[in-house]
This record gives sequence, C-alpha cells and structure tokens, in this order.
Amino acid sequence: MTVVRFRPSDATALAEKRALNASTSNICELLDLSRYELSDRSRNDLDSQKDDPDDFEYQMRANIAALTFLVALAGLAATDVLRLAAYIS
Repeated sequence: MTVVRFRPSDATALAEKRALNASTSNICELLDLSRYELSDRSRNDLDSQKDDPDDFEYQMRANIAALTFLVALAGLAATDVLRLAAYIS
C-alpha cells in the first residue's frame, strides 16, 4: 500500500516567499542586454547588409505555392465532408 504524504501549507507559503525574493534579486541579470549586443560586427557591416536587394520574387513564389497547396487540401477536406453528409442523409 502506498501512502502519499502532503506538505503542510506553511511550507508552500515559505517556498513562494523564497521564490519572490529570488526573482527580485535577479532583476539586474534579466535587464543585462550585453549578451544580445554584437561583439565582432560593427554598425557599418549591418548597414551594408541592408543595402543589398532581397530576393522577394522567390519568397512570393514560395508563398503562392504554399497557399495553392493549402487551398487544395481544404478543397479535398470540403468534398469529403460533403460526401459524408450526403451519405448520412
């Protein structure tokens, strides 16, 4: 036979208070954005990358192909539902 032991309610309140104190003490670590800053690239490198033209034509063709595929799947699902409804009635 297995007995499940429950903690007293005071232990839960103490754990919540401890977690609240830990979260307020680590706020400086959360606000430190140095890990997101660029270390080996300069601002000029980023500006020169923005000047390059993007290949939007390829992206548009891929999006149109995906949309066509999804419309075809939705059409197949609709015909199956209509066939099932006709079969039931």
